[in-house]
Amino acid sequence: MDFMNSRVYRVAELLGNLILLNLLWLLFCLPVVTVFPATAAMFGVVREWAMNDDSSCLKPFLNHLKANFAQSLGVGLIWTVLGAFLLADFFALGHIEDAARLPVFVILGLLTLGYVFASVYLFPVMVNYSIDWRHVISNSFLIAFTQAGITIQCLLISVAMGSLLYYVPPTILVLGSGTAYLHYLLCRRAFRRVEALKTTRQ
Repeated sequence: MDFMNSRVYRVAELLGNLILLNLLWLLFCLPVVTVFPATAAMFGVVREWAMNDDSSCLKPFLNHLKANFAQSLGVGLIWTVLGAFLLADFFALGHIEDAARLPVFVILGLLTLGYVFASVYLFPVMVNYSIDWRHVISNSFLIAFTQAGITIQCLLISVAMGSLLYYVPPTILVLGSGTAYLHYLLCRRAFRRVEALKTTRQ
């Protein structure tokens, strides 16, 4: 049996690449302001892995970091402001009259649900399609709710990976890249379904 073509070798190679990609992501997240470009670059790399047999990491990461820097930074800042606004609104609920508190809470809850759902697709959409930032956000919302089942699966993966980190701290070596890889595989399925629906309607 050729070890280089065996399943064990492929799994070991993937694990090694995930660790390297995760370290690159953590390194480029250190300046804090580059968290969003680094995350977009990480999703760009895992997209390449999913699309073909190329398992390289460093050069593709740097290429995606450069290509998506401005857009990912802008979208990330907008998303952060929206998240902060929603959080501030929840804190402000305590100052609202009791009669109005419940309907406002329901509205905020629905808006937060939409925010969390769309967050799943922001970076996968960004690296998968050549579109401007407005369409990145609008398409993320559209796919999030038309493919709600996949969206929930992605969120469950995030929760599971977070729990795994709590109980097995060494998994931090693959936490970011592993989550991104699993997310993109699911998001790719969502993209295919949406594209198939568009083709059917045409």
